[in-house]
Amino acid sequence: MSVFRADRDQPVAPQPSRGRTHDAGPDRQPAGGPGHDGQGGFVGQGVGAGCGRDDVQGHRLRRLLHLLASGRIGRRAGTHGAHRRRRESRRSVRRHAACARGVAGKDEAGLILRKFRVAAFQRKPVFDDVARVAARVSEDIAWCEGEGVDLALFPEGYVQGYATDLPGIARRAMAVDGPPFAELLSALPKSGVEMVLGFIERRADGYYNSAAVIGDGLIKGVYSKNHPNERDFLPGRDAPVFRKSGVVFGINICYDANFPESAQRLSGQGARLICYPLNNMLAAATAEKWRSKSVENLRRRAAETGCWVASSDVVGTAGEQISFGCTCIVNPQGTVVARVAEGAEGVAVFDMDCFDVR
Repeated sequence: MSVFRADRDQPVAPQPSRGRTHDAGPDRQPAGGPGHDGQGGFVGQGVGAGCGRDDVQGHRLRRLLHLLASGRIGRRAGTHGAHRRRRESRRSVRRHAACARGVAGKDEAGLILRKFRVAAFQRKPVFDDVARVAARVSEDIAWCEGEGVDLALFPEGYVQGYATDLPGIARRAMAVDGPPFAELLSALPKSGVEMVLGFIERRADGYYNSAAVIGDGLIKGVYSKNHPNERDFLPGRDAPVFRKSGVVFGINICYDANFPESAQRLSGQGARLICYPLNNMLAAATAEKWRSKSVENLRRRAAETGCWVASSDVVGTAGEQISFGCTCIVNPQGTVVARVAEGAEGVAVFDMDCFDVR
């Protein structure tokens, strides 16, 4: 398995892979290295979650902290609006602190640096074999445990295999409170590594294209695609956010990336990271169209919200369909900092530099 990292200390130029290949069985193909021609591999700037050596951003952070401390932000005593504005100002300071450049360890503002590591997997699809998927996910989570990963991301509809036709959806769908899903949970490791796992969900009113957040053998929550482009899936209404090791993250699924308001709804709730399970297994002409458009959408959503974005896609062929794979990491400025090579299985890993404000 090829590993592409976006560590703070990597140079700007694309580098040969520093990862390792681990044997995942006969259906896993070793992925190509990240020295890529623009179609995939390691891309770009090699920074952690918004932290480098940028004096401008560091000055901006210090200025915000000074304004907050001096009371010049949001001060109109005696009104409910004033309290709200002060809370928003503090959140703004913390948000800039979390993504500011030029700060390491502790500084004069009392910021404490810690790491949050995310792994986004690019995998071949598996259809109608939940036990096999559970085994593959278990292997990947075991790898994550050895690498100190906090959050692992898997593709859209990965558990049962993606479907768009009603018979296929009905056959594969699972209720989160039903025996098949309980069997899935029992087959997955009870790990501290949290995972975002795409699946087809059955509810009393119909079918949903969903992603479950699972950790320690438990379901922490479910997000359902708000903008399904498949006619037999119902649209989800909620936009939950989740917290892992102090980092707030949310989920959008595939076609949701075309809607800026979906990402903004999450960032407005304090999300610092937006996870995008994808499934770009499409007819050849359509796949070619989305080959570049998928990553362009992700870059826009990151830049608009100031959030980190991680995507996980399927790769390979299924019948007459093809997926090139769009598994990548995008920083809050909209720059792709890591990407798994097109046509190959692999994992993109990055460290978010998080700051706690004392």
